[in-house]
Amino acid sequence: MSRLTLLLLATLVSVALSAQPEEKRKMPDVPLMRQIFHTNIDKAQASILRSDGSADEFFAPGTDEQLSRQLTDELVNGIDNMQIDIEINSSLDNNNKIKYLRGTSEMLNAFDAAYRSRSIQAAQLLPLVKAYRDAMHLEKFGSSIAPVIDRNDLEVGEILVRLYPFEKNQGLIASKNSLVLKSLHKYPDRVMQIISRNYHVPFTDSVVAAVARRDQEEIYNYASA
Repeated sequence: MSRLTLLLLATLVSVALSAQPEEKRKMPDVPLMRQIFHTNIDKAQASILRSDGSADEFFAPGTDEQLSRQLTDELVNGIDNMQIDIEINSSLDNNNKIKYLRGTSEMLNAFDAAYRSRSIQAAQLLPLVKAYRDAMHLEKFGSSIAPVIDRNDLEVGEILVRLYPFEKNQGLIASKNSLVLKSLHKYPDRVMQIISRNYHVPFTDSVVAAVARRDQEEIYNYASA
């Protein structure tokens, strides 16, 4: 057999092996008290899969097939693997496993509702899931999730700060303040509306002063309200 033939055979074998689907990880035995949380996650996944108008196993919110495959893989395999990682993590006790499983279902349900109301884009599911993983890692070690909020879009951050696992996080106030700033930058025509709903932020005076220099009438309207 010639060297060329051997090389071709080796190449074909390599391609065939690489084409084999990766073996799906198996969920370990889950105690009865945590099974409901996995069921809730499964329901949330299924609802998002249906949100594109097709009751199938593929999330195709648009015409970009590559993006649809990425979204589907993250929604199905990525979330399934997250569930497994939580269950096999020996550093988490039962309460913390419940906390992060509950947070996972809340995250998916929040995305589902926001996507259906068109207040978040389908593509933002990818950074949302990654941000949840990052925030979950920080929360496990008692660290602030503020850096995660800072580096993500407003829509992603707004979902994260409302999730159960982070309601007592030491960086929650800083995270919410960061979201107010993101809102001000994204909606410059609604500055006083945003500030009036978030008057507790430490930069209120600076924002009001900046608006006063630009549009005094807006300040008068805000003050009278």
